[in-house]
Amino acid sequence: MNHLEEARSDLKSADTDKEGHKTKAELSVDSAMNEVRAALKADYPGKKEK
Repeated sequence: MNHLEEARSDLKSADTDKEGHKTKAELSVDSAMNEVRAALKADYPGKKEK
């Protein structure tokens, strides 16, 4: 999750969109983060998210 958060931060601070690839990458990282959260929630249903 830390690596995904770092990637998201790097993408947000990038200067240009590079023909739409930056935006697509941001959406992909956000989706991956959501999937990780969902997987953790499924494995540990009683644990609260941070």
